[in-house]
Amino acid sequence: MSPWTRHLMSLSLLLAVLAGPRTQWLDALTASWAALSEARQAFGREEQRGRRLAGQTEAAQERTALKEAVVRRLLAGELTLLEAAARFKYLNENAGTRRDYFRERYPALSAEEAACRQVITWVYVELNQTARDRAAATVARLEAELEGHLRSEGKVELPDL
Repeated sequence: MSPWTRHLMSLSLLLAVLAGPRTQWLDALTASWAALSEARQAFGREEQRGRRLAGQTEAAQERTALKEAVVRRLLAGELTLLEAAARFKYLNENAGTRRDYFRERYPALSAEEAACRQVITWVYVELNQTARDRAAATVARLEAELEGHLRSEGKVELPDL
């Protein structure tokens, strides 16, 4: 074998040895780049999801504050049970997501009667926290008012807002 052939074979062997790890290194770099790209996309999706959930949370907090205000007005005598229920029904129907959530609690009732029952539940919770001595009597009065409407009309009709 000539010296020139030996040098050429040695150089070929050296290039083959160097090419092996370099190919593995490039494969690893390509895989890492793909994983990084996938992670960035997942992060972007989670960021969007977080913004959407934050918006839903903010909207739910706003509806809760509005319902609490309705309950306070009802307890102050500024609203009737049916007027308060009409406001609750409006807020429930314009909730964006989970509009029917309150209906799951009262599935056999009309939407109007379910809204009345929801108001009564909120009144009970409010008074149980702030004026426990008034809770039972107030809830009984509201229940009687609702039953009176059901007896006289056969159903609950809420006023227009």
